[in-house]
Amino acid sequence: MKNNISYNLRALRDSHNLTQENVADVLNMSRSTYAYYESGTHEPSLETVSTLAKMYNISIDQIVSSDFVLRSPQVPYKTMELQYFDELTEDEREIILKFRVMSDEKKEQIKKQVDELK
Repeated sequence: MKNNISYNLRALRDSHNLTQENVADVLNMSRSTYAYYESGTHEPSLETVSTLAKMYNISIDQIVSSDFVLRSPQVPYKTMELQYFDELTEDEREIILKFRVMSDEKKEQIKKQVDELK
């Protein structure tokens, strides 16, 4: 299972044009700690896998599966929702990724704050 996770984490990150630093920042960990997950040296906790699944808008099963759709680096994974993700600035990407892993309560607070800024 460890090899599937490390492969899938790398493929997901690459397909979203993110750096290890970007992902580590969302997970509140160092880049080197996250790099251990991609290399297969360490296995991420269930909580970390859950956060990554929320961030990429996929299931935990997809992250740990050997049958996950990301099998070819030449065919990037895209969902309709992330169709224009490549066109976002680094700041916009960071905000979206952090928003995805927030609790529903915090998301509502952020939405209200954004509405007040309009």
